[in-house]
Amino acid sequence: MTYTVYYDYYDGKQVPIWFVIPVKSLNLLDYEQETVTISIHAPFNKQEREAFDPDAMNITITMNDLLITSTPQSFGISLSNVKKRLDESGVLLKDIDSFILLVADVEEVLQFQL
Repeated sequence: MTYTVYYDYYDGKQVPIWFVIPVKSLNLLDYEQETVTISIHAPFNKQEREAFDPDAMNITITMNDLLITSTPQSFGISLSNVKKRLDESGVLLKDIDSFILLVADVEEVLQFQL
C-alpha cells in the first residue's frame, strides 16, 4: 500500500504536512468495524501541496481519532469516531475518498510506541 504525503515549503525548506490514506485501499468492506490499523512503510507517493484535490470527498482524521498500537510503525484509527462525525453531517463512510492526517499527528502517535 502506497500512501501520499503532501509537502509545502516553510522557511525555504520542503516539509511534509499531510498524510493521505485512500479509504478504498483499506478494504473497509465491513463498515461495522470499530477501528482500522494503518501500517506505515516507505516509499510514499510525494506530492506538492498544490496538487491536492480540494474537490475530493475527504475527512480529516484528528488526534482524537488516532489510536496507539503495539505494532511497530503502525497506528489505529477509530472508525466509530469518524462515522459519528460523518453521521452528523449526513455523509456515509463509503462515500469518502480519503482520510487526511497531519504528519505531525502521525509522528506523535508513532513516538508513543517507543
